[in-house]
Amino acid sequence: MAPKTSRRSSRRKKTKVNDNPIEFSSNGDHAGELLEQLNLQRQEGELCDVVLVVNGRKFPAHRNVLSACCMYFKSMFSGSRFAESRQKEVKLRSLNPSAVETLLDYMYTDRITISVSNVEDIIAASDLFLMQKVREYCAEYWTKTLGVDNVLTAYRNADTYNLDNLRNEAETYLSKNFSSIVESSGFVSFPKEVVIVMIKSDFIEVEEIDTFFAVMKWVNHNVDERKQHLDELMSYVRLPLMPAHDLIGYVQKDPLVSASEWCKELIQEAMGYQLLPEKHGEQQNQRTRPRYGNRDEVIFAVGTTGTEGDDLPDKWLTKCYVPRLNMWYSLASLNANSVQGLAYCKEFVFCLCYNFSSEQMDLYKYDIVTNAWSECAPVSRTMHVIRNQVPNGDTWVQLVTCEEKLYMFSSVLNSQTNLVQSMSVRYDPNTNKWDQLPDMEVGRLFFSAVAKGSFVYIIGGKVSDGDSTVEVECLDVVRETWTFRKEMQLARHSMNICFAMSDGTILVSDYECRDPDVYDPENDMWTSFEHEIELAESLPVFFTDCPGGNEMNSVFTTATNSLYATCEASFDENLAAWYRFHMEERKWVPCASMPQLIMPFLCAVK
Repeated sequence: MAPKTSRRSSRRKKTKVNDNPIEFSSNGDHAGELLEQLNLQRQEGELCDVVLVVNGRKFPAHRNVLSACCMYFKSMFSGSRFAESRQKEVKLRSLNPSAVETLLDYMYTDRITISVSNVEDIIAASDLFLMQKVREYCAEYWTKTLGVDNVLTAYRNADTYNLDNLRNEAETYLSKNFSSIVESSGFVSFPKEVVIVMIKSDFIEVEEIDTFFAVMKWVNHNVDERKQHLDELMSYVRLPLMPAHDLIGYVQKDPLVSASEWCKELIQEAMGYQLLPEKHGEQQNQRTRPRYGNRDEVIFAVGTTGTEGDDLPDKWLTKCYVPRLNMWYSLASLNANSVQGLAYCKEFVFCLCYNFSSEQMDLYKYDIVTNAWSECAPVSRTMHVIRNQVPNGDTWVQLVTCEEKLYMFSSVLNSQTNLVQSMSVRYDPNTNKWDQLPDMEVGRLFFSAVAKGSFVYIIGGKVSDGDSTVEVECLDVVRETWTFRKEMQLARHSMNICFAMSDGTILVSDYECRDPDVYDPENDMWTSFEHEIELAESLPVFFTDCPGGNEMNSVFTTATNSLYATCEASFDENLAAWYRFHMEERKWVPCASMPQLIMPFLCAVK
């Protein structure tokens, strides 16, 4: 009798199967091996379905690879619109066979070697084939190898193939290396268009007479053929900025120049400009704009002549000072009311002006390239506290740049409550809009505003009771919050020196010339100069021996690590003394006098 089997043991145990899909990949090895095998087939002429013929040389290839790598072949082989889609051999004209071979190697290997001997042929072929990446490689090759010998080739190809970045790099190189290029043997062979690019640049770092010499060198190399271009070329030489002795001693005496009526007019224009400095603001054109140089830090000044009496002018003069050249230049005048502040932000100089008609704050921006002022969005009267009926001595405005935005802080003494009211606003150049910000905690007049990192520090001033204060507030421009910081050593207001120095600290002093204080924002700590042994020696020079006096307007430049200042007591007729104090040399040095302006608003531009 067969043994009985239990019902439980007869049941089969079911095992759950994991049916989740799993993906496997060679991490790119397969694609590499595929290309490698296709390249071997191409080299052996196996399984190829098209032959490219270039000047008699034949290159077997695969239509699908060619189509996948460039739109030129994809359009050619797709459908039956072109005869080449049905041909076994496809002839390519006006191309270098070696360049085509190099591009085929790149299609199958993703590797390409570019050199001075093949770059022009490669970019010509890649442009025809619509291979944008290879075009970029060629542009990058020229950018990395730019020199006196190949800058013209790079510029011409950038122009031919619309390579904007390369064109900009080439133009920059032409400007920065103006002298060495002019002295090279190849300069006289440059086309006129490239010579114009060089001499019209705002960034060449040479004396203006050298620009004239460059023009004449190029013209005289083939005078019969090129003298017809002299008038056009001379239009780009900035004769009004040329010293009179160069203008008369070289330009006016040149036979070709003296034979040209247009050149005579240019010389007359230059002489008239130099003889009438008070009219500079009205005589602006492309030849009166200064050449700043690629690495220059420039100081801009906007102000009045000091000869207008008590009435504010409707036109404000604009000047700029180039420390490298120790020279002042006149720029386009600003048609506006009362100037309240000047700041540099995102490639423009911004000027804030109070409008007596509307009681709003008008904002203007100066374009350094075009030498022109234009209007921006104003600060409406509801976003600031300045009003017509308030005496000037009871109002205060500060304009600073922080994190590529403008910040305006305005304060007014309310005659009825005897309290100081303050408002804060921010301007975004990208949107051309003003936004309201929280007001500072303590209303004050005659304070200084300094930006450092993403913070704006409001330092000192006079509070509602009329006393100077030691208090410091900090606006976090990201969080839009105010906090109190460490108090100053001395109560101060109307500070004529207050700026962030190269080492990250903030230097503060006032017109009373007491010991200055240095603030360390990172450690929230003030240190008086009198406690710094290494700085104490500079005190007598720095704060009591400025030749122009102590009531000054000043600006600090990081490039030269120097303080520049003009003093009200130094204004004499049409000139104001202009001094430089180097923080390491610790002495005042007179610089080229500031023409016409008295105590202007200043800002430094890099």
